[in-house]
Amino acid sequence: MRAETEAAHLSLIDVLSRYPQHASGLLGKVRASEIDGMYPGGTKTNPCGCIIGSLAVILGVDRWQLLGEVRQAVTGAEWPMLPIEIFIYNLRPGHTPENNATSRQLAEWIREFIDSNPEACR
Repeated sequence: MRAETEAAHLSLIDVLSRYPQHASGLLGKVRASEIDGMYPGGTKTNPCGCIIGSLAVILGVDRWQLLGEVRQAVTGAEWPMLPIEIFIYNLRPGHTPENNATSRQLAEWIREFIDSNPEACR
């Protein structure tokens, strides 16, 4: 695995480890093509579609607050972007695990996390 890909994988695992009970919800968003790696903003009718923004929607919390908290916890600062955020940058609406390699890899990593942590992911 390339260093950038490995870093993305590890940062995703770090994020999922903080919210394991919502990994299935995130996997559902990947499969439903609801992850948009480029869209940093959002409104109430069109929420952020990045990894952290999608988790915020699942959790029902403010995406910017969650983003700051997760980045702070993972990197020690609210910036820079997490490697997983960079990895999914090219995902767009319409990209699913069936038609896009990045979406397929993301879904595989989430599925592996769920399979490896069945008790925590309930």
